[in-house]
Amino acid sequence: MKNIIKLSIACATILLTSCGDSSSESAPVTANSLISLFSIDELNQFSCNKAQENTVVYIEEDDSYCTCTKEGDSWKWKSDKPSSSSESKLTSSSQANSSAKSSSSVSTTSSSSAKSSSATLAQSSSSVSSSSFIPVDPSIPHFGLIQDTRDGQYYKTVTVGNQTWMAQNLNYNYTVKYAQTDIIQRNNWCAGIDDNAKKHGDCAKFGRLYTYAAASDSANIVSSKEAQGICPDGWHIPTYQEWKALGKTANLEGDISGIHPYEYSVRHLLDASGIWNNPYNIPLDNSFKFNVMPSGDIMNGYALQLDASFWARKESYSFYITSIAPKGFSINSVNNQSKFYAAAVRCVKDGVETDPVNLSTNVIEPPAYNIDLGPVIKEPTNQPAETYLNKKITYDEFTDKRDGQIYKTVVIGKQTWMAQNLNYKIKPGIQSWCGGGTGRKEGNCDTYGRLYTWAGMKNRSESECGDGYICNDSTSQGICPDGWEIPSVEQFGTLSTYIATITKIAPGDALKANSDLWYEYGKGSDFVGFSALPAGLNHNTFESVNDITSFWTNVERGDNFGIVASLRARYDRLLIDSSATKDEAYSIRCIKK
Repeated sequence: MKNIIKLSIACATILLTSCGDSSSESAPVTANSLISLFSIDELNQFSCNKAQENTVVYIEEDDSYCTCTKEGDSWKWKSDKPSSSSESKLTSSSQANSSAKSSSSVSTTSSSSAKSSSATLAQSSSSVSSSSFIPVDPSIPHFGLIQDTRDGQYYKTVTVGNQTWMAQNLNYNYTVKYAQTDIIQRNNWCAGIDDNAKKHGDCAKFGRLYTYAAASDSANIVSSKEAQGICPDGWHIPTYQEWKALGKTANLEGDISGIHPYEYSVRHLLDASGIWNNPYNIPLDNSFKFNVMPSGDIMNGYALQLDASFWARKESYSFYITSIAPKGFSINSVNNQSKFYAAAVRCVKDGVETDPVNLSTNVIEPPAYNIDLGPVIKEPTNQPAETYLNKKITYDEFTDKRDGQIYKTVVIGKQTWMAQNLNYKIKPGIQSWCGGGTGRKEGNCDTYGRLYTWAGMKNRSESECGDGYICNDSTSQGICPDGWEIPSVEQFGTLSTYIATITKIAPGDALKANSDLWYEYGKGSDFVGFSALPAGLNHNTFESVNDITSFWTNVERGDNFGIVASLRARYDRLLIDSSATKDEAYSIRCIKK
């Protein structure tokens, strides 16, 4: 009887070594050992091609033997039980010429005493005994290239098991305009942004982060095929199950029975050049050359670069994000947050790669090519706030009698707003600062106006209305001039609702100034002339200039918090009803009583 060794898929990747089942009396795998797997589903993770010709695998599930053979132009696993259900499950490949060859291959001779119950098996056994066979190894990746004909970009590809993936993040600049306008709706940004470090992404290095609407091509600009999404023809957005299969295949050293996380898969999928923040010193080797880099994600306009987040295709009503970092590999539902997310895209080929050119055992570098990645982002210079107003809007003026400053005002629906941030000076360095600062350096009041603490906004001392104190002031004027007041949450809501009734442009885009002071393509259309500029905030130091602006409302929430309305560079909504601590300093837009 043939000495059959039961191997897991992980163990099968290092065949013909001492990798036997230590829990049994079986001897280590030797030259006279057949490969043994439990099911046809496991076998289908192994490719059958010229390099694996005559390889024999025992299938424990139905006590059958499968041999890698060529039928016509196709290679397939042939069962010795053609009438069994297993035969119908076997996949075939048209790999007429594959240069793939396992690096752990050993030429061996099989014994002629293999189990035989049909002429097919007898013929297979004879073939095996007279020729060498090479173990199938799904852990050995094969490499190729794809050129996206839409823009000419090349992407490296990697075939792992029975999947072919892009080995780089998609970098297609998907452009959609708001309905009935010529205004571009921002739905993708260069990845690699970090609010705490990098204010600009790097498309060439990290690819792009897409909203799900963009990733799924909800506008049907690329294709009417739902599965394809934003991917090139012949490729598609991976499903939850495809991400799961990748994690299991790459989890060479670990238990493959669980769903996630796959404890060891990250070692073989992450870029190993030192780009990752790796506090636990997880050994990274990128052996699959999947090249995952910390491209990060965007949530509610905030960008983080702690991991790599990728979209999975929506299934039923469920949205999924695959997160990969040194700390682990996980697939998480984001149903309630999907429209607030932007994540990277890795496309999967429709079917297994069969072109020998793209099944190289060496990484293939793309030829030189040119692509327009969009305008080069330059650091903007501060100009007076009036410079950034919408020249198509008719503004009125108001003079603050307290200091003689002149403000442009704008009528939006039935409301009259200041079109510039308040710039009335009170207790500098205690209750108000010039907006647009960085670190401990104050910004430019002429451009951004001033930032006020909650007490400053109420025109009270910190001991009356500051952090830790209930203000006991129900009036709404605050620091605004006579005839004007601090807006309520409801008044900001009215503003947002009105915009939605007159245009398809999202409220956030309609309110932000059309200025490069908003970083990373975050500028708006300024459709209604509100001309909001990214003044940032002050909380011991200046933060988030060019990225965020928030306006105090007159709503207090306990003795520590007030409510702000916020706009962000990489987000097209007006966020209302967010809490902020009273010792933080934000902008003020007064509304006419």
